[in-house]
Amino acid sequence: MYIDHSDEGETFTIDGSNNPDYDEAIALLTNGTDEEIIFWSRFPNGSGGGLGSFESFFLNGGFTGEYDPNLAGAEVTRIELYIDEIWIDNQGTYTQYELTYRTVFMGLP
Repeated sequence: MYIDHSDEGETFTIDGSNNPDYDEAIALLTNGTDEEIIFWSRFPNGSGGGLGSFESFFLNGGFTGEYDPNLAGAEVTRIELYIDEIWIDNQGTYTQYELTYRTVFMGLP
């Protein structure tokens, strides 16, 4: 999925109809094992990188605490990705960016 400034405020639906790896990813999210999730960013010139964390940390918005979300055994029919804010500052030799988003899992517990 490619996003840019024009996608700020947009919602993207991710499901089996538009992502060939959807079923495999959902199987990993619902298997009860706290595995690593990597969020990749790539710029038009091919540069970029990934930021990884465990499912429990990622699904909890990057916060630790008493509440650890768990999708074990759930039926996830689609994922809604809400792009709240995009900030990109290209300095010529490097690019700074910030992406604020919300991920909502739709389905049955």
